[in-house]
Amino acid sequence: MMKTKLRSLHCMLGLWAGIGLCLWLLAGSILLWQKTWQTPKAFRPEPEKPVDLAKLFASVQSHYPEPGSWRLRFPKQPGKAVQAVFLAEDLFAEAEPKVLWLHPYTAEILGETHKLPFWQGIYRLHSSFWLDERGRPAVIAAGLMLACLLVSGLLLWRKTKQNSSPTARHRSLGLMIFPPLLISLISGLLLSLPAGWLSAPANLPKAKIEPASTLEQVIQKLHALYPDSRLREIAIPQNVDEPWEVAIHLSGTLDIDPAWLRLVLHPDGRLEERPAGLRQWVYALHTGEVAGMPGKLMLMLGGVGFVLQTVYGFKLWRQRARLKATALRVRGNKHQVA
Repeated sequence: MMKTKLRSLHCMLGLWAGIGLCLWLLAGSILLWQKTWQTPKAFRPEPEKPVDLAKLFASVQSHYPEPGSWRLRFPKQPGKAVQAVFLAEDLFAEAEPKVLWLHPYTAEILGETHKLPFWQGIYRLHSSFWLDERGRPAVIAAGLMLACLLVSGLLLWRKTKQNSSPTARHRSLGLMIFPPLLISLISGLLLSLPAGWLSAPANLPKAKIEPASTLEQVIQKLHALYPDSRLREIAIPQNVDEPWEVAIHLSGTLDIDPAWLRLVLHPDGRLEERPAGLRQWVYALHTGEVAGMPGKLMLMLGGVGFVLQTVYGFKLWRQRARLKATALRVRGNKHQVA
């Protein structure tokens, strides 16, 4: 009796929420490759020619001369474009980041990816079902329905002798996509919590060095303190009384955003280390960045596999519905004959 009710719940959720969950998970699968598809094509690296940071900053600043904050993000491999993110000052906090890609040696602007409405639409679908702030409860509800589908499907799962039957394919595929969907679900629900719940710990005072006022001075001083490091990101302050924020990759550590060492250099020379918060690690888990390309492929398998799982489930529901209707007709005919 309990198993019948569980199967009814599983079928009801799949029928009523299947299409919406499919669109939601497909949008997330596409977003996994956003950075890969948006980044301009690679070009021949010039290792003997160092990147001119001041030239890069001057190029992006001339493109958007209005007041705002700039952040440069550098590629992990040579021959890849540098990403520049600009956020204009807005009294009403409605400004959207402007994303530019630059040639690392010539500072030529290769493209602007914030103008592509496709990615904005996909992100809004996955994050809020196109409802923006009002869609947050809908996303949480979708996550809870997916959790019910996963748990009920796992409880109903059992091996079948006929591996080619639709039921066997449905159950085998469900077992394959269960781990990536569970990872996506738990990490996504954690990210939906208020940011303060997963915030980083307090800054740790590191040392005090000579004050630095220019971009070159900042890089030189940090390189002297961390000789085995590589620059990954730098936020350029708008005013002289604001600190510099730098992210570096230390050798022997994972080369992903949460594992980078984040430093805050104050105008008076105070240097603070800012460790990554739990939220950054959860986000890296949600996007598969923790495991690199295999992690993204595994998460994409979960999203695409759920679509196939929904199709198999709908076919099984129709098959059982027809068998049930046939059994009722046969039973009715027997009563009429009697």
